[in-house]
This record gives sequence, C-alpha cells and structure tokens, in this order.
Amino acid sequence: MTVRVCALTTVNPNETEALSAYMATTTPLLEKAKAKIVVTYAVARTIVGDTVPSTVTIVEYPTIEDLESVFDSAEYGPLKEIRARAFLSYQISILAD
Repeated sequence: MTVRVCALTTVNPNETEALSAYMATTTPLLEKAKAKIVVTYAVARTIVGDTVPSTVTIVEYPTIEDLESVFDSAEYGPLKEIRARAFLSYQISILAD
C-alpha cells in the first residue's frame, strides 16, 4: 500500500555544503526505495503561529518497508549532524489515508 509522507523543512542558507552532502546521500536512497516526490510547495505566508517551514513536500513510497529502508538505513543514520546543519527546521510525518 502506498505511504505518503509530509516533509516540513527550512533550508539553512548558510550551510550549502551540508545540504549538498545530505542530498548526495539521500537522493540515491530515495531512488532505491522507489520514492516519488509528488509535490513541493514554498510557504508564501503564515496566517497563525510563529514557526513554519519554508517548504512543504509530499513524498510517496510504495510501502512502509520502502519508507523504513530509507530512514533505517546504515547510510541515513550518520546524517543526523549534517541534517542539523543543513536545515533550520526538519520534520517528516506519515500522512493518514
């Protein structure tokens, strides 16, 4: 069954090298998992609240196992420090059907 996730992110504009390193590792993982970026939106304006992401991205994975293969992989684990530098905010949530 297809699994959809919502990525709420804000890239750190001062850490382009960290972002490049993060993407260089995660892009092949997403490809291997047959993940598909469905849509990406830039947040235009905040109506209520103080902190919002600058980007909202919806990604589809064929199965929950494919999703887990990315985030539980040996390659993804060491990215925690790089991810913390590359993004000012980073949240991934599984969406309900």
